[in-house]
Amino acid sequence: MKKNIKSVGVLLLSSIMLMSSPLTVLAEENEIVQTQENGSIDQTENNGESESQASENSSEDSIVKEEKQQEILEQEEVEENIAPTTVQDIQKEPETVAENGEQIQLKYRAYLHGGFWQEEKQNGEMAGTTGQNRAMRALQIKIDNQTNVTGGIEYSAHVQNIGWQDAVKDGETAGIEEKNLPIEAIRMNLTGDLKEQYDIYYRVHATNVGWLGWAKNGEDAGTAGYAYAVQAIEIKLYNKTAEDKPVQTECSFLSEETRGLLMYKTHVQNIGWQDKVYDGETAGTTGRNLNLEALQLKVTNAGRKNMSGSISYEAHVQDIGWQNAVSDWGTAGTTGRNKKIEALKISLTGELAQAYDIYYRVHSAEYGWLGWAKNGEQAGTIGLNLGAQAIEVKLYAKDATDKPEQSSRSYISQDNLGAIIYKAHVQNIGWQSNVYDGKTAGTTGRNLSVEALNIKVTDWGRQNGLKGSVIYQTHVQDIGWQDEVADGETAGTTGKNKKVEAIKVRLSGELEEKYDIYYRVHSARFGWLGWTKNGETAGTVGYNAGVEAIEIKLYEKNDTNVPDTTARSYLATENIGEINFAANVEKSGWQTTKTNGQIAGTTGENKAIQQLTMSTSDSMGKNVFNGTIEYRLHVSNVGWMDWKNNGEIAGDGKNQAEAVQIRLTGELAQYADIYYRTHVSNYGWLGWAKNGQEAGTTKLGNKLQAIQVKLVPKGAAAPGSNSNYYITMTPQQMRINNGIQNVYNQAGRNLYSCFMWCVNNIKYRTLGDNPGTGYTNPQWFALYGLEQQIGDCRTYAATFYQLAKGLGYNARYVYGYVPRAGGGMVDHAWVEIDINGVTYVYDADFQHETGRNGYQFRYRTSGTWVYTNYHYES
Repeated sequence: MKKNIKSVGVLLLSSIMLMSSPLTVLAEENEIVQTQENGSIDQTENNGESESQASENSSEDSIVKEEKQQEILEQEEVEENIAPTTVQDIQKEPETVAENGEQIQLKYRAYLHGGFWQEEKQNGEMAGTTGQNRAMRALQIKIDNQTNVTGGIEYSAHVQNIGWQDAVKDGETAGIEEKNLPIEAIRMNLTGDLKEQYDIYYRVHATNVGWLGWAKNGEDAGTAGYAYAVQAIEIKLYNKTAEDKPVQTECSFLSEETRGLLMYKTHVQNIGWQDKVYDGETAGTTGRNLNLEALQLKVTNAGRKNMSGSISYEAHVQDIGWQNAVSDWGTAGTTGRNKKIEALKISLTGELAQAYDIYYRVHSAEYGWLGWAKNGEQAGTIGLNLGAQAIEVKLYAKDATDKPEQSSRSYISQDNLGAIIYKAHVQNIGWQSNVYDGKTAGTTGRNLSVEALNIKVTDWGRQNGLKGSVIYQTHVQDIGWQDEVADGETAGTTGKNKKVEAIKVRLSGELEEKYDIYYRVHSARFGWLGWTKNGETAGTVGYNAGVEAIEIKLYEKNDTNVPDTTARSYLATENIGEINFAANVEKSGWQTTKTNGQIAGTTGENKAIQQLTMSTSDSMGKNVFNGTIEYRLHVSNVGWMDWKNNGEIAGDGKNQAEAVQIRLTGELAQYADIYYRTHVSNYGWLGWAKNGQEAGTTKLGNKLQAIQVKLVPKGAAAPGSNSNYYITMTPQQMRINNGIQNVYNQAGRNLYSCFMWCVNNIKYRTLGDNPGTGYTNPQWFALYGLEQQIGDCRTYAATFYQLAKGLGYNARYVYGYVPRAGGGMVDHAWVEIDINGVTYVYDADFQHETGRNGYQFRYRTSGTWVYTNYHYES
């Protein structure tokens, strides 16, 4: 029984295939397809086709038939309980049938790139190709209507470089055969009574896209504006009441008007108009410092959905201000005038405004991406001379739940740039621009003092109209503490060349209840001091050290992310404390304790100091700097002995002392200098040594007879000359000492002044490599700078090295390599000095050659040379 059912199925299918669905073979590219005079679409044989070609076609027909039969046999593998196969089961797809039972057939064929018409296709079959990158250039469609229902089909093609052609109908050609211009989109409609009874569905396969969604009854299918060709098409007729119509869930047509809801483009500095972008994509540039100059926006057809209204927008333009609003692809901003857009406002009108919220944000110079604005709010900056560099714009339905958060500022101006605004009047510069919220006012690394300040809490900081003031006062050189001022008034002086040395800042009223105000200063010689707050002192008093920069910031009372205030914000001479010292003198014993600036030992008695003890104390009950005093003696027959500290005894009590070293540790070393000088036999009083320098004589047999010690604020003037304080020298070192003394007489005993003396006075000249007999490299090349003011990088480095050592700095002469301008590496010399535990580079030759700062920077600082493969020399 099962075999009989299979046999009946085969016979029925074979009969149907022969009567109603003859097998065909797709035309090859070299086949010629002609349209007969009666309008039917038929495939004819090639002119002059050989018998062998005909035989090949016949063989191919046989192969196709065998393949079809094999498919049928495979489908017959069914379970025994399945009902017998009927004619209706075997048909691939039913014909479109009118209500009276008569047939309506849809027929169409495509003209493809390569110059040939494909064979005719029927309802739902694919015309064209996929996977071959072959464009469709023309299309013919007709309806074989064997019913009494009137009507036909009309259709039109969107052709590359031409656009939509006029509609054609009933087998006429849409597109262009003779030109290499592909079809990009199709639309078609039924006419007459057919239109009332049937729907026509169609979809296309497009270059770079693939199969698009189904369109119907005159809708567009394909693309426009992308130069994407239609490669294949499927067309189907359905009764209006049919339930198996394609589902239209995917886009059938891509164009500028369908790609997104919102379209926009920008005109960018040095670039011009960029390509259009959509729905929140970035227009403009970031990271290239290029400003937006003009902007166009529109809501697309996909976004409009036949709604009324416009998108309206206006730009705030450099040197112009707010322009008049434009709309719907009008140009906001300017072109050809090199004027940057600084801010924008965008809004919707009409039904669009009822359906959507429009969100937008800008990328602004110096600030990057600002927060989101919406519905006409301002986005960007005003009054800061900062260009908008990029923009993102997006529509959201009124009930959307994924709208951007508006948690940060979209718009920055003088009134809302920060919570607190301040500016500094700087020596040799004048008033600088306003800065905000912890940014630096003033300068660093330029040895320029702040002379006056203005401070104000902005409207942004006042939030909902908080009452109160910011109150501040300054300690000014030669004046002391001035009276308090408030809310933008000037503290300090202008035009008097007097530096601000310290400052106090506090809040009052509701501002004080809501905020703590934190601030810190950059002080000459000390750099950034610690943070302090709410009226405490920041800076120095008694150090003659100007404030060079300041940072101020408000923090809400409950904010846990506040600056650490453990470091010292304020330095005063009263924090240094007292020094006590005593000497055990040959044949006299221990003397009474001496204090700051007094003399221990004897003069005129030819008695040597044999032992020494020193200590510091907080005799005035002040919050003195932590740290200790360390000291050691050079004793005859022994040499330098071990370091002692804080009351311990240096010396052996037997042999005469010949030289001494004294130094400070901890905060004392940071904020104080210790000076000392010795009275030695055969010489008398030598010069003042400082901070660990050797004082006295060695290798000469002279007695250290007396010592005077003075503890002073860091950077304060020396009690006397800081030279000729130690004698053990060779003639070579004597020349060095004489040379650096001459420089001190010209430039002063200031590290920066000595550095600039090297930059400005030494003329570059290449020297030989070998130093003179008895000289080290740092000595020999320093002599060229000190005595002749000529030399190369070694001279610049060696001269400053000797000057820095003479000032008591722990300087190191460094020799290594830097990149050569033309490629490769070249040998070079520079200086290192450790300050507050940080190693800084000093390169006078770099500053002399490049004009850029070579004073006190860290290795690998941007804009400096790369120093490699170096070593130290002394």
